[in-house]
Amino acid sequence: MAESNVEAEHDWGDWALDAAEDTVIAMETLLATLRAFEDVLRQQDISVASSTEYCDNFCQALMHYAGSRNSIEHGLPLLEVYCLSINCFAAARSHLTAESDRVGLVLKRLALSCFELLLSVPENEIPYEAWLQFHHSVQIAHDTLIQYGSTDLQALLQITGEGGAWSNPILNALLTGQSTRPEDG
Repeated sequence: MAESNVEAEHDWGDWALDAAEDTVIAMETLLATLRAFEDVLRQQDISVASSTEYCDNFCQALMHYAGSRNSIEHGLPLLEVYCLSINCFAAARSHLTAESDRVGLVLKRLALSCFELLLSVPENEIPYEAWLQFHHSVQIAHDTLIQYGSTDLQALLQITGEGGAWSNPILNALLTGQSTRPEDG
């Protein structure tokens, strides 16, 4: 009987290692895919058509990776995906035209999805170092995108700078159903 328990623990450990390895491989694949899309984009003239094609491909790649994962079980890996995606989109931005509605839409949805993820992950679920890295990445991407008039990452930048959604007193009050008026406190 004891032998089967040891075997089950051994299988679980192998599964955890396989899952971590699969995550690393998937992230490397996603990065390579997004960089390949950017390489194709760089070879084209800046146009509505090339911008729309890039945005469509970007979204399909992101959905392929992130679409099958939920925030409860995959909070940190999804945060890494959003970090990678935001940085790749910011890197490609100089080759995209704002005349394509999809450019603004993709960035807004990416920021919103990331913000939703931050709201759904308990505050102690993401290590401090990951917060710092994510905040730094969002800061760099925000600085790049602000050159093109985009402030879509501002809320993410503020929340990550404060240590997460649960550290913001007004947002915390809203999420927990408490009053946001100072005189009620």
